[in-house]
Amino acid sequence: MWDRWQRSGAGSRFSFSLSFARVANARQLQDKYPAGAISGMVANQRLRVLVVDDNEAARKVLSVMIEALGWQCDAVGSGQEALMALQTSADRRQGYDVVFMD
Repeated sequence: MWDRWQRSGAGSRFSFSLSFARVANARQLQDKYPAGAISGMVANQRLRVLVVDDNEAARKVLSVMIEALGWQCDAVGSGQEALMALQTSADRRQGYDVVFMD
């Protein structure tokens, strides 16, 4: 009987469902890493972030996550583009607070 279900390249499919009750008195959790906790950062400061990754999908995912935090994000696809972005931001006297580089 087992052989009947085994087919090369067919893969497997699993499914399940979960039910959760909504909590009426849910308390909001404090931010674990507020900007004010970082030395030299002002509380609620909007960070400027540069993402450098040659993989477009990875660059997009990281950018979306960073923007979801409320931070400003610029993303480039190469080291050369990163150097140009850093120079441009320095010329405008803005700079980046964080650089994520692959």
